[in-house]
Amino acid sequence: PPGLDEAIAIAKVVQFIKDEKYAKFTRIVFDTAPTGHTLRLLSLPDFLDASIGKIVRLRQKLTGMGDAVKGLFGVGDESPDEAVQKLEALKAQLTEVKDLFRNEKTTEFVIVTIPTVLGISESGRLLRELRKESVPVSRVVINQIVQVSGEGFKERVADLKAKEAALTEAIEGLNDAGVATEALEEMLAAQRDVTKDAQAAVTFCTVKAKDQRRAMEMLDEDAGLRTLQRIEAPLFDMEIRGVPALQFMGGQVWTE
Repeated sequence: PPGLDEAIAIAKVVQFIKDEKYAKFTRIVFDTAPTGHTLRLLSLPDFLDASIGKIVRLRQKLTGMGDAVKGLFGVGDESPDEAVQKLEALKAQLTEVKDLFRNEKTTEFVIVTIPTVLGISESGRLLRELRKESVPVSRVVINQIVQVSGEGFKERVADLKAKEAALTEAIEGLNDAGVATEALEEMLAAQRDVTKDAQAAVTFCTVKAKDQRRAMEMLDEDAGLRTLQRIEAPLFDMEIRGVPALQFMGGQVWTE
């Protein structure tokens, strides 16, 4: 049936839990796919339980017909149907997975999103579907929050321009200001380029932060998301990859 490959994959979850080599870990983290795939993953046990049941019944019916034909010729086959046994074993594993995903004593689903209108909207939809499936959810992580506000930047730029004008006027008042004036103009031109680049960066961060604040307000407006513990992670100036980077991020984000 459709989704059988994913079913085989999530059946491994039970093996991980039962395997002795994983007993030393206090937590096992499964990084699930985006919203649509995650919801399909959670609904698979119920869907495949019914589908495999139909396959088993069909298999048994066909096997019975085959045994009847063999009986006409005096040939009997008392060995168990290996295919049916494997399907029944898969059904049992999927039932365990279903129970594991819904066991609030051992399992927690943590929603991870980014502060955009689309991201928060998807998180709200995901939470509603998870609760329909009785999956325990108590926390939401908002990742990549811009923490550069650009506050006071315009005032500092205006102050810099005023000082540039005063300095230019002072040098022009000197008796031998030719060389000094030329050097000053070059310095001011370079400084204007730097200020322009800085202005573009600050403007981008300011607009981005404003959009993120508007998206974050949706967390308070959504009745479901409002009940979750909110954990905020900043946008770091490096890619979070590898154990040292994850430890650094954990120290910045997690308070528990």
